[in-house]
Amino acid sequence: MNNLSLTQQYFLCVLGNKGNISSFNIEKFMCLAAAGLLELLLDDILLLDNKKLYIKSGIASIGRADV
Repeated sequence: MNNLSLTQQYFLCVLGNKGNISSFNIEKFMCLAAAGLLELLLDDILLLDNKKLYIKSGIASIGRADV
């Protein structure tokens, strides 16, 4: 389990003992979504401009060795 992305690491941290996320804890879902967006921004897939998100490149055009 090497080279996990930021989103994957956070997801593993928020999982409960039974491998699920409590539906009563909306903060964990929001942080998971934010981690995914941050990862896409850092990978230069999305562009944030004046509080709007734009797609810069398609997911299919990116080849990752760790997938």
